[in-house]
Amino acid sequence: MNEPSESYRLLAATLAPPTLALVSLLRGDLKLPVSRAWLSQYLDDGDLLRTLEEEYTRLFVNAFQRLEAPPFAAVYLNPQRPELILARIEEWLLSLGLEPTGPRNERFDHISVLLEAAGRAGDPAARANFVFEFPIPWLLNYGQRLKQIAKLPLYPDRIKAAAALISTERVKEE
Repeated sequence: MNEPSESYRLLAATLAPPTLALVSLLRGDLKLPVSRAWLSQYLDDGDLLRTLEEEYTRLFVNAFQRLEAPPFAAVYLNPQRPELILARIEEWLLSLGLEPTGPRNERFDHISVLLEAAGRAGDPAARANFVFEFPIPWLLNYGQRLKQIAKLPLYPDRIKAAAALISTERVKEE
């Protein structure tokens, strides 16, 4: 597997719903920049998993009145007609030979699904086109919003790392 593809897939895993596999990944060597100081306060993997689940749910699943930082491209790219964005993403995924469903039943415009799709795109030019059309237009503002409301640095760090990775695509494609 080539290095950008692997990086996209690692980022996707860290932005998906938390699992013990994510805890192991965080405790290991991610080969991506991430703030790790906060991890030391969680000596037990079960406690870390519960904390990640609570943070993920608070940020991305069921906020009191509305989601503070929805992880869905359609919310940012065309909030009035999200079905148009979903149709374009579905078309892209099918053109890449991927199923338009998230591996863990997430919406296919979820940031983790988009990054996973980028990691599975075989052609670097197709991958660059995909990431510049779907995640990058909203990713930086999204990362800033997450930084304001997140209790843990994990999710804002991952969005920042995703934006940095995507910026390397631009350099290659110009």
